[in-house]
Amino acid sequence: MAVCVNALRNGVGHSIFALRGTQMKYLILTLTLFGSTLASADVLTWGDLDFETKYTLTTDIVFNDQLTLHKGDAFVVDDKGAGPGFVYISFKNLMCTDPTLKSELILFNPEPEDTVNDKSVGVEMFEDCEVSVYVETKYYYNKSMFE
Repeated sequence: MAVCVNALRNGVGHSIFALRGTQMKYLILTLTLFGSTLASADVLTWGDLDFETKYTLTTDIVFNDQLTLHKGDAFVVDDKGAGPGFVYISFKNLMCTDPTLKSELILFNPEPEDTVNDKSVGVEMFEDCEVSVYVETKYYYNKSMFE
């Protein structure tokens, strides 16, 4: 540390120790945001999901007594689209064992720990192992249920 301080006194080099007031605040903010991004690197937002990439479900989704999508099931994005105020993402369930199963639309909250905002998405299972998720546009860059 003394070497850095002496170098600064002599005008040699730049150091984090030379930052003052507002500069230090910006550095701390940047490091905090960067650190939180790295800490949540495995959590994907809806906007992160691309075609032809294999994703894993992070939680169980129960439609009824006979139909549950299980944590760890593999999916690929088949289609994406948008409507007024929402985005839909269609997935192919790679773990599907019965292509005749289908469900009604259900609401599912991928962020139950957030008790202030209900970020529920619509989830529906169609024949041929297609699963559609309907996300409000304002939550498109929020946490999904895939990694």
